[in-house]
Amino acid sequence: KDNEYWFVSGMHVSNYWDTPVLQGCYETACTMRYERTRWVNSNWRTLTKAGGLAGIWHDLDGTLTGFPNGWVTWDAAFNRWDDGVCSSGDVRFEHGVVCGRADGSVRVRRLHVHQFA
Repeated sequence: KDNEYWFVSGMHVSNYWDTPVLQGCYETACTMRYERTRWVNSNWRTLTKAGGLAGIWHDLDGTLTGFPNGWVTWDAAFNRWDDGVCSSGDVRFEHGVVCGRADGSVRVRRLHVHQFA
């Protein structure tokens, strides 16, 4: 099973060019934390529609999104905010939105609603 506490530190990615490197979780919408990631000749970082549920990537130090405490998740209407916290259209994050503020005041978490009235 997927684990909510996936953590990667010191990943070096080379020569993936236009192939997505990070493709999310397999069974759930888990949160994966990354730091100290180095990108060489690898333009496409995440793919959020890799079958099943997409993941939530937490960038601890700015090496994934470009700013510390950044988040990447799937691009859906409920993940778009009028205040500019999330932005879409970055080709490095296919079908994804980049959210957050460098001060850590924004958190992206999974929420699963089983039933509503």
